[in-house]
Amino acid sequence: MKSISDKVVYQNGPLKLRELIFEDNKGKTRKRNLLEMGCDAVVIVPQNATGDYLLCTQTRQGMENPGYEFPSGGIEGSENPIDAARRELLEETGSISSRLEYKGSFVPLLGLVDLTVHIVYAYDVVQDLSKQELEGHEDISTEWLSKDRLYELMNSGIIRCGYVSSALKFEDFDPR
Repeated sequence: MKSISDKVVYQNGPLKLRELIFEDNKGKTRKRNLLEMGCDAVVIVPQNATGDYLLCTQTRQGMENPGYEFPSGGIEGSENPIDAARRELLEETGSISSRLEYKGSFVPLLGLVDLTVHIVYAYDVVQDLSKQELEGHEDISTEWLSKDRLYELMNSGIIRCGYVSSALKFEDFDPR
């Protein structure tokens, strides 16, 4: 493929939308948009000592109802995914974990969004909501769910976040 043009058509902070015009392998001119997030992300799958999962509920602009999701956020500067997971878990849920385990990563929309999502499992999580440090735009509540209840909510369509189902697929994955 041969690049013809590459320009930023929208930018808001670290978020950029680029318009790429290129010639494909058959000589046809094509246009594609690429969303650059500005950093990689981490999704944390928190479990307490009894195996319940900690999920966040969050209402965002454009959503009618709060959505269930695992704690997540951007990886800042020179942070590694484990350090980012530790920070985000504390900020969003007021929780700490005695054992964080990196499970792997995935790219949610290859070729459309420049983002790698890292999955970290947090075990033996203990929550203290007085330590929650939400950013100004965040409105997050938390809820502990048993594995059965989590899957029930997913199967009924109440939990629709793709990061939840994707992260759960890493449960038995050993990255070594």
